[in-house]
Amino acid sequence: MGATRLSRNKGFTLLEILVALLVLSIGLLGLAGLQTFSLRNNHSALLRSQAVVLAYDALDRMRSNRDQAMRGDFSDYNTEFDEPSADYSGPDCALDSSNCTSSQMATYDLWAWKADVERLPAGAARISIDANNKATVQVLWSDARDNNTLTVAVETLL
Repeated sequence: MGATRLSRNKGFTLLEILVALLVLSIGLLGLAGLQTFSLRNNHSALLRSQAVVLAYDALDRMRSNRDQAMRGDFSDYNTEFDEPSADYSGPDCALDSSNCTSSQMATYDLWAWKADVERLPAGAARISIDANNKATVQVLWSDARDNNTLTVAVETLL
């Protein structure tokens, strides 16, 4: 009565499977590249945020020791990029600031702050206070995205 037909298409051929695997692997390689790009940019944004926080930390330290900061060019807060945080041997002004002079407090603040800045990749910093009590804080670091040295600068009146 009815003739049964044999179907020739019973599944995928080996060639179709190989093409599908090739397309899938190219897509996964693209996703891996996108993930690497995203991680690198996120790390760069983290370093930029840390530099901004460190710049404002220096200003807050100066505001808390206003007597020393308001000395302008003669303030102990003035520092240059090439001055590393040397070993500090004075009193621990963070624990008991009542036993510290304003000069000792400034020396301690710079030591602790420079140590934090040096944790950035190739981190360096400078603080300058002019005769009009305008403080400029600059933080430098190396960015791995394009091997550039980036700078955050904050200026304010004390």
